[in-house]
Amino acid sequence: MSTYRTRDEIEREIGVRAPGYAGIYFDTESGVLNMYLTDPSMKDAAIAAACDLYGPRAISPQRFQILAPEFTWDQLNDWYQSIYSAAGAVKGICRSGKDVLAKTLAYEVATQRGANEILQAALALGIPSGAIRVDAPPPLLAEEWQTQIYRKVNAGLDLMLKFEPTMAQGSANKMTIIVTNNTDTVREFQHNPSAIGFAVFGSDGVAVWTSFNPCAAMPVTLWLRNIEPGESITIEGVWPEFEGLDSDGALIPIGQYFVRATTERGSSTRWVWSSDPQPLVMTEPLPPADTQVFY
Repeated sequence: MSTYRTRDEIEREIGVRAPGYAGIYFDTESGVLNMYLTDPSMKDAAIAAACDLYGPRAISPQRFQILAPEFTWDQLNDWYQSIYSAAGAVKGICRSGKDVLAKTLAYEVATQRGANEILQAALALGIPSGAIRVDAPPPLLAEEWQTQIYRKVNAGLDLMLKFEPTMAQGSANKMTIIVTNNTDTVREFQHNPSAIGFAVFGSDGVAVWTSFNPCAAMPVTLWLRNIEPGESITIEGVWPEFEGLDSDGALIPIGQYFVRATTERGSSTRWVWSSDPQPLVMTEPLPPADTQVFY
């Protein structure tokens, strides 16, 4: 009776049989199976272990190429577990794992603050900087939001965002999305609750906060809803309230901003259907409730 093994388990076992083993991958362009070994003298042992554990039909020794990595599979695996223990609670980690091709640890984090926390944890653990790659998505730019993309899909529908246009720094602002059918026929509204949200932009057009995860995958399933002529539907409570903090959790400076609603995630700008920009003014924080203010 065969026992199922995960890839990590197989790779670790190959590393036990062939010390210095750091992974294997098939190059579809060249048709060559590449094996990483820090000690080339372990080639025969590594090939034998790979054939035994992956199966002779999956591994062809005649098409092997030995490459020299900087780090072994065991090192990467141990470092990955150490970072998970030290920084597993970091908010906004979208994806993490061991990059088979680059032979590094790879992280994708929603905010720059989260990315910095991962890097600081790695530094504190003594992990070489070359052994880890941390990516944060680029800033969301208002100019990239295209309102015409969904005109064929959501023809005749207007998207509007309702919120308090002035808010004190550090307070909360509840935002509501309203979709209205301005035609004389029933319209089908395609959306997904996890993809609906809004973004707050600075005067330079760069987003300072979004209600959605900017590096999350697009939803696979769309929700369909028929909207009668002249009917409006209100969507609320599917995202966190805006509390005047940026995506890294810092207070947003006092000043002028603008907000846009969207029916898709901001990281995939080619699929965005957004509202017109609406101004938002961030004012001085409110005094504590027990503080008397004299004029």
